Amino acid sequence: MTDPVPLQGATPQFATALAGGSPFHAGEQAIQSRVGSRDRVEEIGHRLIREYLPEQHRQFFAQLPLFLVATVDEQGRPWAHRH
Repeated sequence: MTDPVPLQGATPQFATALAGGSPFHAGEQAIQSRVGSRDRVEEIGHRLIREYLPEQHRQFFAQLPLFLVATVDEQGRPWAHRH
């Protein structure tokens, strides 16, 4: 297995959060607390969320016929892109 390759465009805040804090931002943490899953989700997040894709995942995604990416802009409007 080859060394993981960092994700291009990963924000410094994301890398810092994964290095020692939570992989979730304050808004995500608030929702997790509200529904009573904060501790469990934090534990799972530290095991599953990382700033790189393992080689086998990169190979898998490269074989997919399309890849969807979605986000919201500063006004809260959803945006999606199919690649």
